[in-house]
Amino acid sequence: MALATEGATNSVEAVAFSFLTDKEILQSSRVKVTDAILVDNLGRPVPNGLYDPAFGPFVDRFPCKTCGLPKDHCSGHFGHIELVATVYNPLMFTILSNILKKTCFSCHHFKANRNEVDKCLSKLKLIMEGNISKAKSLDGIQLDGPLDSGDFDVDDENQCSRPEQPIKNWTSIQFSEAMSVLRMFLLKDYRKCQNCGKVSPKITKPIFGWFHVVKYLFLSLLDSIFRSYNLLTNLRDIFLVFARLY
Repeated sequence: MALATEGATNSVEAVAFSFLTDKEILQSSRVKVTDAILVDNLGRPVPNGLYDPAFGPFVDRFPCKTCGLPKDHCSGHFGHIELVATVYNPLMFTILSNILKKTCFSCHHFKANRNEVDKCLSKLKLIMEGNISKAKSLDGIQLDGPLDSGDFDVDDENQCSRPEQPIKNWTSIQFSEAMSVLRMFLLKDYRKCQNCGKVSPKITKPIFGWFHVVKYLFLSLLDSIFRSYNLLTNLRDIFLVFARLY
């Protein structure tokens, strides 16, 4: 039997992926899952469980509780589980690992000096507003703080073409430039924090999804305590030696 061929009526120009905000998740959710039990003793789905009929028909003879369609026509609906603790998205594990390695465990700032952080932030703001040329012009400039687009003199043509508010959908050029700025910022490695001078513990990734902090975290904290109380250098060194031995 010959196969009929038809011309395409639509074409896909671009595909983009993003993360939903908490508000968007709650708006699309139809069930708040609070019960770990799937079905009761009679085999019926437990309300607010993972088999709640609001997700879609559990059996053929009952319609969907949310849209009222039968099983073959219901595409299913979303639900959500409220977590008691903050967790990270596994897709962001690599970038989170890089950020932690560049963060000081003592002052809780980036290990880079304030000028580098302000410059990175200012570049990202300008790129987000579509002013890529001005973002590149910040290289080699010493900043006293993060800059806004209003701190630059721009011509009328660029001022009219640039939106007053940051656009929600970035162009491919904006995305590429922003990733380049972040990549260059995270590539810089500092053994000591450029702000407080402390040394943070080393963070490793033994397996995907797990962080491991080496044992000298205790030594770093102990050293910080000694420094904060201005104890004698010799006394501090003696305590650190004994801590390493035991």
